[in-house]
Amino acid sequence: MHLSNNLWRRLLFAFMTALLALPMTAMTAGADSADRLTVRITAPAENAKLTGFVNLSFIINPKNMLGIPARREDSPYRAYSLSYAKGADVRDGDSFSVWRVDGGTNARAAGAVVGARDNRNVYVQPGVGSIRPPRAGGHPWDSTLVPDGPVTIRIRGFGYDGSFKDDYRNYIVENKGVTPDYISMSAPKNGDTVSGWVPIVYTAMPQWQGIQRGVFGTRFATYLPNCLDTDLFYSKAEYATGSAPTDSDWILWAYNSYSGQTRIKEQIPMDGKVQIGFTGCDSMYVNNGGWAWDSTVVPDGPASIRVTVVDTRGSYKTFERVVNVDNKGKGVQYFGIDSAAITGPISGEGWGVPGYATVRQRGVPRWTYELPISYYTCEIAAGDARKAPDEAEWTTFWLNDNLTWNEIRDRDGWTIGGKVRRPDWSYPGYGRSGGLCRLDTTTVPNGQYTIELRLVQSNGTVQRDWAVVEVKN
Repeated sequence: MHLSNNLWRRLLFAFMTALLALPMTAMTAGADSADRLTVRITAPAENAKLTGFVNLSFIINPKNMLGIPARREDSPYRAYSLSYAKGADVRDGDSFSVWRVDGGTNARAAGAVVGARDNRNVYVQPGVGSIRPPRAGGHPWDSTLVPDGPVTIRIRGFGYDGSFKDDYRNYIVENKGVTPDYISMSAPKNGDTVSGWVPIVYTAMPQWQGIQRGVFGTRFATYLPNCLDTDLFYSKAEYATGSAPTDSDWILWAYNSYSGQTRIKEQIPMDGKVQIGFTGCDSMYVNNGGWAWDSTVVPDGPASIRVTVVDTRGSYKTFERVVNVDNKGKGVQYFGIDSAAITGPISGEGWGVPGYATVRQRGVPRWTYELPISYYTCEIAAGDARKAPDEAEWTTFWLNDNLTWNEIRDRDGWTIGGKVRRPDWSYPGYGRSGGLCRLDTTTVPNGQYTIELRLVQSNGTVQRDWAVVEVKN
C-alpha cells in the first residue's frame, strides 16, 4: 500500500499528539523534573558590553511538550529566577544576588491567612507547573548595581519538584558613572503625528527599597520577600481628545497589571461582578516597554496621552504628550495572524506567532463581566488545513491565561494540582504583537504546518485565522 507524503505526515503528527496525551510526565524513581527543562539565556550575546537597564532574554522550556496538559502538574516547569554576581565565571551560589523570581502563587505561605497573595517569596516552593510552554521571555536588570567590569548573569529554571537547572553568561559592565532614568517616557513625543496602533513606551524600574517602611534612599539590589520592599506600586496609561483635557476628560487605557481575579463563571461571585483595578505591588519592572494604543478611538486632530507611575508611598510621576492623530478614516486590525511578518521557515523553541487578538474598546471596563474577551488560543495541524479547517487534527499549544480549577493544596496551602480551565473573561489589550503565542518548533518534525489563531469573545463570537508555515530546524 502506498501512502502520500502528506498522509504520512498526518499519521506521524496524530501519533505524536497521542503520545503527548499520555501521562509522560510521571517521573521515574530518582529523576528530577528540571532534567526535562531547556534553560538558556538568549540575549545579550556572551561578553557583550552592558550599560544602564538591560533587557535580558531567555527561554525556560519543557522539553518535548507540545500540547497544553489537562492538569497543571503534568508540566515540569515551575518558575525561574534571574541572578547576578560581580566577576566573570562565578559559580559560587552565595555570591549571587537574586534580582527576580517568577512563579509566585495565589496560595498562602505557612502560617499566613488563607487566600493571601504571596507573589514575592524568595524561596520557590515545589508546586504545579505552567500550562503555557514554552516560556520564552525576558526581564530588565539594572547594570549599575555592580561596578564597571565583568559580571555573571544566571538564569535558574525550577521544576515542579523543587529541582533546578542553571545557565550562565559573562558580560562587561561599562556605565562610566552614568546613572539611568528610573522613571521616564520615550514615546510618543510631543508633536508626533500618529496613526493606527501607537506604541506607548516608558521605563519604570525600582531604584529604592522599602520606602513605605522608612528605608528610602537604600538602593534596590536584590529580590525581597514583600512587594512593599521596593518603591514601585503600579503604572497606568490614559488618553483624551484635544490638547488641553480636564481631569474628567481622561479615559483609562491600561494598567501594568490588573486585579479582579474572578475569571471563571463558577467562581464566587458567579456573575463576575468584581471590580477591575490595578494590581499594586506586582513587581512591575518595565524597561522601554508599555502598551499599543488604538488611535482610532479619537477623531483626527490633537489628542493627549498620559502615563502615570505610582510608588508605594503614594507619590507619583506623570508624563503628558500631545500628538496629532492622522488616520484619514483608516481603521486598525484587531484580529488575525500577521502572515506578512512570517518571511521564511520557522525554527527554535520560542517562535512567536505575530498578529492581533483583541476587539475595539475605549478603555478598561469597570467590571469583570464587561470584559469583551473570554480567551484566545493557538493551535497547530499538519499540512495546509486552510481549505478544510474543521477536518484538521488541531493540537492546542498556547492559551493566553493560566487558570486552575479544583485546586489541590498541601497542608501549607501551596497549590500542587488542579485541572486546566479556559477563562470566561480575559483582560483586553492583545494588540499588535510579535509573540501572541509561543511554539516550540522542535516538538514537531520538519515540514509544512498550519497555525490557527482562535479568539473567543465573551458574547460567544468566535474568530479564526490561519497561516501556513514551514518548520525547519
